[in-house]
Amino acid sequence: MLLSSTCPQASSIARTWTATDACGNSSTCTQTITITDTTPPTITCPANATIDCDADSSPTATGSATATDNCDAAPSVTFTDATAVGLCPQESTITRTWTATDACGNFSTCEQTILLVDNAPPTITCPADVSLACADDNTPTGTGMATATDGCDGTPTVTFSDVTTTGACACDYVITRTWTATDACNNSSTCEQIITVSDPCLGCDITAFNVVGTPVVCGNTGTYELSVSWTDGPDASVVLNDANAVSIGGDTPATVANGTAIFTYNIGTNADISVTDSEAVCTFSNIAQASPAATPIDFMPVEGTCDTAPQITLPPGYTCVYAFLTGTHSGNTGTGATAMYPAALVNNDQGTVQFTITNPCGTSETLDVNFICVSCAASSGTWD
Repeated sequence: MLLSSTCPQASSIARTWTATDACGNSSTCTQTITITDTTPPTITCPANATIDCDADSSPTATGSATATDNCDAAPSVTFTDATAVGLCPQESTITRTWTATDACGNFSTCEQTILLVDNAPPTITCPADVSLACADDNTPTGTGMATATDGCDGTPTVTFSDVTTTGACACDYVITRTWTATDACNNSSTCEQIITVSDPCLGCDITAFNVVGTPVVCGNTGTYELSVSWTDGPDASVVLNDANAVSIGGDTPATVANGTAIFTYNIGTNADISVTDSEAVCTFSNIAQASPAATPIDFMPVEGTCDTAPQITLPPGYTCVYAFLTGTHSGNTGTGATAMYPAALVNNDQGTVQFTITNPCGTSETLDVNFICVSCAASSGTWD
């Protein structure tokens, strides 16, 4: 007789044994056989997996556990997940615990590890290349923003950096704008936008650099002129200026596309010309016209006798003063356009006389000359 049990795979058999003799006498006894199920199923986990953070992590994609049981032909298989955060917000580790249970409640488990990683950079789309006039807005407000999407990060960061290549003038240049999209796991991608700024350049060119009139020595008044010409577009509004100039003539201030301005300066004054229009500024700095130098002082006294005193010949405009510095002498200090050596020396006069010569610029030089009169009267002697 089969007795009922608490699970389908367990049972209890009450086996009755009967002994009978030849005359029909009999006796019985009962044997109880208990059939139990205490062995858990055998479970096999799917392999560990590494997948993209936006990939399907369900058992459909990562595999399911399988189980067999010696009593239950179809043990149930279930799972539970425990998720741990990875090195960045979009990465994680899933520890999936699989459990196989037979009808008698016996169970066994195994673990599957699923790594969700973010190695893929965002997808970035640059705004279109543009060409602008000088006055246009060349910031992203005026030229457009890049956009980016990412499989794991819903809001990747978008930044940009600019490299500017200059052209012929201030309003002729190219901006290479590099856009970068970065997700929370620091994966990034880039694209380039080219922004071309091009207006007619203000062509400023010094076409002449001349000293007007005869170069003069310092101390007198003299001027020189610079001629500055330019070429610009039909909408030019040109202003030229230099605070150092005595006067500015010609086409300035002007609103002409092409013109020439004449700047007048005092001799010795540097030019610092700025040329400005609505598109550009050109500046010519430190254009120097030095004063013509005064004739150099160049004299060498020569030996002579007391009665034939040598002379220093001076250029026009130069002056000379001489004086006895040391010694005994009969002569006097004096001045002269030709700077004759002091005369009227007598026997045994000796010492040093100093000549000071000044040019028209006010620059002076001195020359010291030693002298001695040996056995001479006022009309004889020797210079040394």
